[in-house]
Amino acid sequence: MTKAIAMICERLGDVGVSPKNLQFRISVNSVGQILLDPALTIPVHEVWLFRNPAALSKVREGLIQAAEGDVHDLGSFAKYADDEIE
Repeated sequence: MTKAIAMICERLGDVGVSPKNLQFRISVNSVGQILLDPALTIPVHEVWLFRNPAALSKVREGLIQAAEGDVHDLGSFAKYADDEIE
């Protein structure tokens, strides 16, 4: 199973999915063999990001910057906590 997970992760490349987030669809064929089909699930509220290449590129860029420690403290946003959201 470890080799199979490693192969799946290799195929995914830089999608940013860790093995712990993989899900499998399970089916049984006509001779009773159990088949595990690796699948990724995207929450509905995040689908827009994958349909917007420019936004996805910016998110990936920001994640790379954060991983490299290129971050800037903008202070507290607590004063906005009670603002109405349109």
